[in-house]
Amino acid sequence: MSNCHVAFQPFIVSVCCRLCIGIAACGDLDPSHESRDALLKVDNSGTIFAHGNQIVRQSASGDIVTLYESKSFNTRLRLEQSANGRFSGVYEQDRLLLYNSVGRPIGAVAITYPEFRHKLIGSEPKVLIPITDIWGDGEIHINGFDVRNSDGSSFAQIRANRTRFSHASNEHITVATNRAVSRFAMDGTTAWRFSIHAHKLAVAANADYTEIVPTSNARTIIHLSNGKAIGQHSFSGPLWNIAVSPNGLYSAATTQTQLYLFLQGMLIQTIDLSVAYAVSLAVNDKGDTVVGGQTASHHGRVLLYDVNGSKNRAHELERDDHAFSPAVKFFNGGARYFFQNAKAFSSAEVRP
Repeated sequence: MSNCHVAFQPFIVSVCCRLCIGIAACGDLDPSHESRDALLKVDNSGTIFAHGNQIVRQSASGDIVTLYESKSFNTRLRLEQSANGRFSGVYEQDRLLLYNSVGRPIGAVAITYPEFRHKLIGSEPKVLIPITDIWGDGEIHINGFDVRNSDGSSFAQIRANRTRFSHASNEHITVATNRAVSRFAMDGTTAWRFSIHAHKLAVAANADYTEIVPTSNARTIIHLSNGKAIGQHSFSGPLWNIAVSPNGLYSAATTQTQLYLFLQGMLIQTIDLSVAYAVSLAVNDKGDTVVGGQTASHHGRVLLYDVNGSKNRAHELERDDHAFSPAVKFFNGGARYFFQNAKAFSSAEVRP
C-alpha cells in the first residue's frame, strides 16, 4: 500500500528528545537518565505536551499557549500519564506536579528519587512512590510502593520485595519481582499472584488480563485472565514487543519482523512486517494494531493493521537512529493513533 496522508495530523515539528511510551518500554527506572519531550494529552481538539522546560497546549489550528514554565531552564521535563488518560504528572526536581486532562494543576507530591518512575492510578489520582532501601554497595532496591493522594497525604502501602518493574491499569498495579508477577489494588490487597520470573509484561487498562514473556524463554508468551493461565504460544524468535487492548479482549506481540494478534489467548493472525526492526506496538479494543518500525537503513515506518490482518495504512518517516523510534499509541478510545519520531508527533484516524 502506498503512503497514506488522509486524515493525517502533524502536531509538533521540532522535538529534540524522544517519548518513552508506556511502562513496558521503561520499567521503573529510566535507564538512560535522559529527559524527553513527551505528550500529556492528544485528541481532536489539540495537544498538550512538554517541550524543554515548558508545558504547552497546541490547538488543532496550530495556536500555542504556555500552561506551565519550570524555573529549571537546564532540565527538560519528564512526564507520567495515568492508564485512563485523565491525569498526568511532570517531574520537577524533588516533586511530581499533577495535571488533569486539560492541563490544569491539581496537586503536587514530594519525591525522593526522581530517576525512578512514579505511576498514576485511579479515577481520583493516586501516586505510587517507590519504597526503597540501599544495600551496602550503594545499590537502590524497590520493595513496593507508598500510595499517596494528590495532595501528598498517605493512602495505603503495597509491599512487593525486590520489585523489578511494574505496569499500571486504571485501578490496579501489576508488579514483577524476582519470584512472581502479582496484581494489587490501591488499598494494598493482593488480587492474585503468578509464580514466574518475567522478562516482559503487558496489562489491560480496563480488565484483569495480562501477557507475560518469561525470562527463561523470550520466545514464549503466556496469557493470563484473572491471574490464571489460559494459553501459551512459542515462536521461532525472541519477542520484541507485547501489548494488550484496554478491554483485555485482544493482545499482540512482535518478533523482530513478525506480528502476532491474539483473541483471549488464541492466535488469530500472523503477519510478516515490512520492517527490519519492529520497535513499538499498540492494539485497540477492536483488534486494530499499529506497529512502529525501522527499515534496514533506519528510516521510520508505521504500519496499521485491522483485526483481519489487512494493512490499512503505512507512513514513511525520515531516518532516526534512536533505537525505540517511532513510538506508537492509540487514543480517543482507539479511534485515532499517534506516533513520534525524532522531529514530530503525528496523528491519524484509524478509519478516515
